[in-house]
Amino acid sequence: MADNSVFWYTDMIISPLIMLILALLPLLTLIVISLWKGFQLGVTAGVVVSLLVYWYWSGDVVVLGALGVHSLLLTLSIVLIILAALFLNSVLQRNGLFQSLEQSVEHIHPSRDLRFFI
Repeated sequence: MADNSVFWYTDMIISPLIMLILALLPLLTLIVISLWKGFQLGVTAGVVVSLLVYWYWSGDVVVLGALGVHSLLLTLSIVLIILAALFLNSVLQRNGLFQSLEQSVEHIHPSRDLRFFI
């Protein structure tokens, strides 16, 4: 009886490689189809491929729903941060405080590039 223990390393190398390809497949699909056919079709194809890869890894419907709610809440928090920044910018420009802020920063350092990071 032949001992196949010599080939133990092939499963360790191929399995992570296949998993890496499957993990990158939705992103690659999104990029390629967005450049080829348009952004909306690329996003749709990326979502479909993501769901197929998720089901391939025997995903659970409850976990998928929880991930959807989690993603929605994270997106909402980012949108609220952006809206707060736009509101602050609007208030500063309306009251003329943005110009006084720029003038006070000009006294810190003469280089405009360095003032950008301050």
